[in-house]
Amino acid sequence: MSYRITIFKSGEFLNGIELYNEGTKTFLKIPDTPEGYWSKPEMLQIHVSLFIRVYGLEIDIKNLGYKLHFYSSKNYAKITGGFSKLPEKKISGRFLNIFPPGMVNWFIPGNMDEYFDGYFLLLVYGSKGNEGNRFESEFFQNGDKMKVIFKSQAEIFQDRFTPFHSSNEKDDEPSFWDILQKNLIEDLS
Repeated sequence: MSYRITIFKSGEFLNGIELYNEGTKTFLKIPDTPEGYWSKPEMLQIHVSLFIRVYGLEIDIKNLGYKLHFYSSKNYAKITGGFSKLPEKKISGRFLNIFPPGMVNWFIPGNMDEYFDGYFLLLVYGSKGNEGNRFESEFFQNGDKMKVIFKSQAEIFQDRFTPFHSSNEKDDEPSFWDILQKNLIEDLS
């Protein structure tokens, strides 16, 4: 697995902090910026790129976007964050070093591209088209006491992944297992 995470102020991608790996080594690149540059940002953007090799398949995800918004006053601070940008993705390689991705699609509902598209759409936009996964954290200072309120929202796929199951078809009535059980009981009685 390889990754690259870039944190930057809006419109200043080249001045961003980068965390990435090459093989087994991890690197942190911090650009030369003026003093105080990172002290009180109003918004930070994060781009995440991943390359995952699993069971021979290669999944390349580029520039999944996340935004953090900051607000603070004397006795109050608020941080909100949420996914903001759909990534580019590419699925290649051979499953178990034998089967191409198109053949793997025979065994899953839909296909891998649709599955990843649905996952990222849900992550960024949510099922209603404007929500997605996000969080909000508020900090209230009252003398030497602080109250923290943390809220988060996440959605997951509602359709369960079941290999070898045809979509939207009604199950056989009665099922194979029910008939087999009945026949075994009759034979053993």
